[in-house]
Amino acid sequence: MTKSNRKKELKEQIYLKAMQLFKEKGYEKVTVQEIADTCGIAKGTFFNYFAKKDDILLYLGISQIEYFVSHLNELEDHTSLKEQIESILGDLLQRFLDYGEIMKLAVLELIKSDYLIETESKSIAQLQHYLVEIIEKAINNGTFRSKWDAETIASTIMGIYFSTLITAIMKQNVNTKELFQQNLNVIWEGISQK
Repeated sequence: MTKSNRKKELKEQIYLKAMQLFKEKGYEKVTVQEIADTCGIAKGTFFNYFAKKDDILLYLGISQIEYFVSHLNELEDHTSLKEQIESILGDLLQRFLDYGEIMKLAVLELIKSDYLIETESKSIAQLQHYLVEIIEKAINNGTFRSKWDAETIASTIMGIYFSTLITAIMKQNVNTKELFQQNLNVIWEGISQK
């Protein structure tokens, strides 16, 4: 295993154990020292991975962007823009929801913190930027036509993405990918031109 893989694995371990502690004791009651002790690392090692406790809650969003970027080339295997969007955003939703109760906790803590909202907004803007690039590429190569500009389309799709995410967090036993595809289908006719 490479050094970068070991570092990524340790960061993931710190994240998961911290989130478990937050779930058990409440976010405010958990200290960085407690997280470090649970992970079997020094407090200083914790700070090599996360600048502060709040950053743990941002890690999932950041890892989502990394996942999206790392899979951009695979999107070209899909024949249509809609399939590309369904594939990557459906996968991102599923990755979010694989964390279950921990994800609910992270969302609630994000909502309560101005710092976290501001920082997470940057990740959301970055995700939307990548979506705009995919849409513009499809428009420029002639595989997709719309009367709407790429920014408006991306913004609308992001709205559906987050609506689906919130619905899935609030309700149990929801097929997230299917819900996202259904919501995307509702607006797709208004976005695309035949």
